[in-house]
Amino acid sequence: MTGREHDQDVDGEGRQACETQPSDGGAPKVRIDWRLDRRDIDDGGIDGPPLTYQGVPFTGEVVEAIGDQLLWQDFYVDGYQHGLARQWWADGPLMAEGLMVWGHCRGVFRSWNHDGTLAKEQVFDDAEELIEVREDFGPARPDALPRSCPQCGLDLVQEITRHAAHGGQEGTDEWWRCPGCGFLGRPDLGGRPILHPFVRPTGEDGDCVFCGGEECNRASETFVRDGWLCGWVVCMACGRENVRRIKRVR
Repeated sequence: MTGREHDQDVDGEGRQACETQPSDGGAPKVRIDWRLDRRDIDDGGIDGPPLTYQGVPFTGEVVEAIGDQLLWQDFYVDGYQHGLARQWWADGPLMAEGLMVWGHCRGVFRSWNHDGTLAKEQVFDDAEELIEVREDFGPARPDALPRSCPQCGLDLVQEITRHAAHGGQEGTDEWWRCPGCGFLGRPDLGGRPILHPFVRPTGEDGDCVFCGGEECNRASETFVRDGWLCGWVVCMACGRENVRRIKRVR
């Protein structure tokens, strides 16, 4: 479900859960974060051995998070995914959920749109065979963000950029990109169900005046404020935002 499942046939009879003992002799770890503990994790690839932490088959919870917000959550027993597997949208809503049994999909896997409406159901039998897919669950709520590109109609893909915010905390920005025409939209910060289109400026306009990053700025459509033609600029590297004056208008 998360792209980290193992595809091996495992006899689960008599299997006992074991805690992962760190090499430093400390208390066993029952939760590891994929990004923070990546150097100590070996998933063995699709056809490889069970997931290990510091060389030992892991039993416990494997997550990826932005601050306190989980992006996905899996449970492992002796290195094999076993239990509920969940994914979340970066701002909190549940994205997907299904049951893993000793590394295999079992039962109904559901995925939801960002607005909470059901998007898809995939049904697996006891042999992990996909036997049914259900997708037509009606339209999204009227207050939901657009799901399709306003320029070419393809489904938009959510992207989350991370940056070091003020005070040392990690900050994030949410974007929606079209894999076809390249449209890039940002959700309205006031909560309205619209995406504001942004473009990639060229030349010096694409460089951040705060962090010095090159070609990392994104700029909104122009607007008039206090007699100036302006653009809202966001740096994808440091997360700083500012209004940039372009020229005087009458």
